[in-house]
Amino acid sequence: MALFRSSLVIVAVLSASAARVQIKKTNQAGETNQAEEAANCEQKVPGSEARSCASRIGFINTCSNKKVKCKCLLHATLQGDDAACKVEGDRKFDPDAVWGKGCRCVTPKWVPTDKKLVNFNCPVESYFKTLRPELDDFAATALSWCNSKDVPADKLVPEALRGLYWMKNGNPHDIAFCTTRSEWDAETMTAKMSPWTDFVWRKRDDEEIPATPKKLSNLVYSLKFKDMSMAYANITTNVGVVNLIANLPLVEVQVTEDVAGGVIHSTKQGDIYERPTSVFGKQIAKYYAVRVVDDAGNVNAEWYKQMTENEHVVHEEDPWFGPAVTVKTSFVRYDQTCDDAKVETRK
Repeated sequence: MALFRSSLVIVAVLSASAARVQIKKTNQAGETNQAEEAANCEQKVPGSEARSCASRIGFINTCSNKKVKCKCLLHATLQGDDAACKVEGDRKFDPDAVWGKGCRCVTPKWVPTDKKLVNFNCPVESYFKTLRPELDDFAATALSWCNSKDVPADKLVPEALRGLYWMKNGNPHDIAFCTTRSEWDAETMTAKMSPWTDFVWRKRDDEEIPATPKKLSNLVYSLKFKDMSMAYANITTNVGVVNLIANLPLVEVQVTEDVAGGVIHSTKQGDIYERPTSVFGKQIAKYYAVRVVDDAGNVNAEWYKQMTENEHVVHEEDPWFGPAVTVKTSFVRYDQTCDDAKVETRK
């Protein structure tokens, strides 16, 4: 009897193990099927993905129209010159019906901060044209993305806060940010910013995606201003522990300290902000946000020259084996939809 009971236990264990294996295989099959569906959608229409109903429980198509199993991401719409690109509701489509028609999913240049869907498919590189002529100039292309015309009027930050700001004396990873793209709440006097789309990062030529934007991809900053003078804001994040231990004020100043690159004097409201960081009451860092390009696209030549001198970085590396290596850097930001000229439309 004892042996019998032991056999039952063994059988039960083996059966449970087999069931787990079978479930795992089923799940893997479902996951594979979902991945294949998503890849099929993206292959036929850039920027699209499989609808969840196309592969319910991993393999069952429960879509009301079985053929309409792909969709554009939230806020994006299917666009293209061919009539096949005009679909009901603008988002959901039959991948076979639009294959080779030049259709693609297009996201507006601005969407609400909390509704952004992070991806690194659409990098836009730039630098100082005088130093890397093969790249677009950082300041000259500012209005192509940091532009108040792309933001709904009721979400646009006050004029004094608009522009592209250089992070003078900041860390080596993030270079600048665009406050114009922030999401403004007039009632609470709060501007929300997403570093993923609103910041500019340093990128080495030998890396595909810099580590910092990947780590901070879901971070959201909330800049709550004291009043409409826009002279002081308390910055919080969507990471609770950071708010408990760190103090991140934004304070308007008329002049920067004599740090690397020299002194900068403000010429109009909102030109310069001081951004110290304190942890547990002790200041550990500070940089100055200096507006190098305003909302009209005007470049402050003197400040941009100083930025060029301060932010030009070339890495000279001496490996264990082989000759010394020179690695150039550039600046990169990320769009939600790739530029037509930089995306190969699937044919």
